[in-house]
Amino acid sequence: MSEALTPRCIYVGIHDVPMAIPKVVDFGLGIEIVFNTTTDLWPKIKWDVLLGLADDLAEAQLPVACHGPFNNLSFAAKDEHIAEYSYQSLAAGIEGARVIGSPLMVFHTGFLPQYPPAYRPIWLDKFCGKLTQLLEVASDNGVVLAMENTYEPDTTLFDEIFSRVQHPFLGMCFDTGHASCFAKIPPTKWIEQFSEQIVHLHLSDNDGISDLHWGLGKGVVNVSTLIGPLLARGARPSVTFEVSLDDAQTSNDYLTRSLAAALPSVND
Repeated sequence: MSEALTPRCIYVGIHDVPMAIPKVVDFGLGIEIVFNTTTDLWPKIKWDVLLGLADDLAEAQLPVACHGPFNNLSFAAKDEHIAEYSYQSLAAGIEGARVIGSPLMVFHTGFLPQYPPAYRPIWLDKFCGKLTQLLEVASDNGVVLAMENTYEPDTTLFDEIFSRVQHPFLGMCFDTGHASCFAKIPPTKWIEQFSEQIVHLHLSDNDGISDLHWGLGKGVVNVSTLIGPLLARGARPSVTFEVSLDDAQTSNDYLTRSLAAALPSVND
């Protein structure tokens, strides 16, 4: 049980990975590579960059996760040019995840709560159709897509997506920071609803208002109350700390203590 939340990674922007590797090795963690720019993916994949990273990571013997591109992307966008660019960037990200040795790629839906209610079913139709296509790319590459909660006020959007798109390569990335500052429901509700889909965790802390990416234990996020129910329901996700490198070690220690606190309730 103590190995349930492994591997544990720290998120690092793709161009900062070479600098971060020595520190991450010292921490005993892995790296979640974040494609925080699409310049290495589309319209032409920079294979030299990806293969170089793969060699560096393999040499350091680091566990690897991958976060797909997300800045201003939406493959269900009204504008067909934006939708196509977003789709192709994510498809290229899946190939990148395979090359660097990641078993999954985290991605955002691109949905905004500000959309009018009448647009929601239209958005869902387009999103689910494109997601089905993207999952074929994921399946071909052996990479699980982990859909991350972001600005959703509750679970209903994810409920609809998971009910309409059922695929062995589709899972969920549960982000504790987003659930604590953007959602209007307790974070535990996400655990109750999606424990079977959660394959990966993004852990960070905040003040309950803004997505500050503080180290664990510095804000309102109570990791222990989330870990216990998740493990009790049989989930065994991997973990990424979405915190600064300076907070990586203390966050890892905090998670270890939280896991120990949660274990008695899990074993009862």
